[in-house]
Amino acid sequence: MRAHRPLTSLLAAALPAPGPLACGLLALLLLLAPLLASRPAEARLDDLPDLIQARALAMMEACRAAGGSPGDPMSAIERLDLTGNGRPDAILDENRFDCRGRQSMHCAPIGCETFVFVNQRWTGWKQILSLVGSYCIEYGQRPPRFVTIQRNHSFDGGSEILNVRYRFTRGVYLQDGRGSC
Repeated sequence: MRAHRPLTSLLAAALPAPGPLACGLLALLLLLAPLLASRPAEARLDDLPDLIQARALAMMEACRAAGGSPGDPMSAIERLDLTGNGRPDAILDENRFDCRGRQSMHCAPIGCETFVFVNQRWTGWKQILSLVGSYCIEYGQRPPRFVTIQRNHSFDGGSEILNVRYRFTRGVYLQDGRGSC
């Protein structure tokens, strides 16, 4: 009885070994694949609800009034589902806005603010939270948790960074412990 060779060894014997050019082209293709894949259209300010547009336009106008040149307001806006209802919510962080020539001068005297807008199923968009400071997102839970990055000043002149985790549900926000960024 004759032994059969596995198909993989037949293919290996029939195909020549790849040369350095073929290996290089394959590596280049693997590196470029993410860039060649179709990308979703970039979000535009015009696509956002009036409530968020008004806040972004006010931020740009404050930059101009401070003598700066406003950058792209979309750099200060992040869209993700914070409520778990399947609809993208929005966060506008003045700290992330590029006011060229007058960075942070477009903010209120107390500091740059962060605004959270939720997209509720029946009532539409609502600004649910504003705070002085910035934020980060904890993605380990569903929906992701919004965590503030704020400076807490003490009476003796010292300060510490305070991270508070929030969750959003039914049009309200709830503090959900201390977060970490």
